[in-house]
Amino acid sequence: MRCACCASSTAISPPEAITEAELETYFLHRKKVDGWSSNTMRICYCGIRFYFVKVLGRDWNLFNILRAKNESRLPAVLSREEVQRILACVRTAHNRAFLTTVYACGLRLQEAQYLEVSDIDSTRMVIHVHRGKGAKDRFVPLPHATLAVLRSHWRSHRNPRLLFPACGRDGRQAAQATTPMAKSSVQGAFRHAKRQAEIGKRSVSVYTLRHYAEIGIGGTALPRICCNQAMTYARCRNCSGIRMCPRRWFTRMC
Repeated sequence: MRCACCASSTAISPPEAITEAELETYFLHRKKVDGWSSNTMRICYCGIRFYFVKVLGRDWNLFNILRAKNESRLPAVLSREEVQRILACVRTAHNRAFLTTVYACGLRLQEAQYLEVSDIDSTRMVIHVHRGKGAKDRFVPLPHATLAVLRSHWRSHRNPRLLFPACGRDGRQAAQATTPMAKSSVQGAFRHAKRQAEIGKRSVSVYTLRHYAEIGIGGTALPRICCNQAMTYARCRNCSGIRMCPRRWFTRMC
């Protein structure tokens, strides 16, 4: 309905009085002048199409020929040296431990946020990720070096439940905190470190670290992700019958 109201304000007429030509002009204006992306155009098109076809009953030919093309963009690629430079420029210890864990274990930002002490299995060297994408649990390999970083970080606050608790304004509330550290804090620290490291590549964010995670098991580093890697999860079962979903173990080299 909001999209239909926007089209109405552009055409200076109520939605039910808009003609097919005016609607076509509206879509072209949003694409050519306002520079809307394909995803935004698709949302706008679907909302307007539903209103005019289902509510007003206007089955115009415009809705049969108008489609928003899917964009196909290559991801930003960071080398190992660039990642090390970024992590070295992170000023606060808790943000550095957080970003190191995201990079080493291939976690999403929110998954790392809500990690708890009980999720770390140092015996099997895995992290139990609860309710990831699609509300699915999974296990991810935990490198020994990352385990040492997490232990050192936990000793700095000793929160009984959260691994990355909110530190508070004075930085002393982590031990009693019941909420994880803010997402904006981590993102801001990453952007500052990226500028300090003089990384000029576009579209580099915390999520980029996840896609180029380097995971090692038993001292053996697995192959790094490549830009044309198959974006699928490897599914297998270990000897104990627990389903493992390690991320992107199998790569297709460029």
